[in-house]
Amino acid sequence: YHVFQLYRRQMGAKLVPLRIGGGDLTVAAEEGSAKLARLHGSASRKAALGLTVTLSNPSLESAVTAQLHLEGAAVTEATAQVLTHEDRQAANTFAQPNQIGLARLPVATDGANVRLKIPPQSVVAVSLPLS
Repeated sequence: YHVFQLYRRQMGAKLVPLRIGGGDLTVAAEEGSAKLARLHGSASRKAALGLTVTLSNPSLESAVTAQLHLEGAAVTEATAQVLTHEDRQAANTFAQPNQIGLARLPVATDGANVRLKIPPQSVVAVSLPLS
C-alpha cells in the first residue's frame, strides 16, 4: 500500500531519462555472493505535478547520499517521503497497523541540484515542482 503511494505520481506520466551512478553492492546469495546496484530509480514528469524521482536503497546496512542534477533547471523547492524501518522484517498487521509508514525525508536544494540521504532498505519519492 505505502509503496504504491510513493509511485502513484508516476502513473500516466512521461518517462524522464535518469542516470544513476554509485557503483555496486555485494550481497549474500544462495551460491556465494552477487552484485546489485547500490541505488535504483526512475523519474517521470506530469504537467500538473512536476518531476517525480523514486529511488530505492537495497542495502540492509548503509545509507546512500544521492545528488540529483537537473540539466537546465533551477530547483527552488523539493519534498521527499520515505518508507523504511530499521527492522527489515517489520510489517503492518491488524494488531499493529502503523508499524511501517511514510515519513518526510529532509531534502537540500541548491540551484540545479537536490541532495538527500537515503536510509538503508528504503524507497523514497522526491517531488520537484517545475515551471
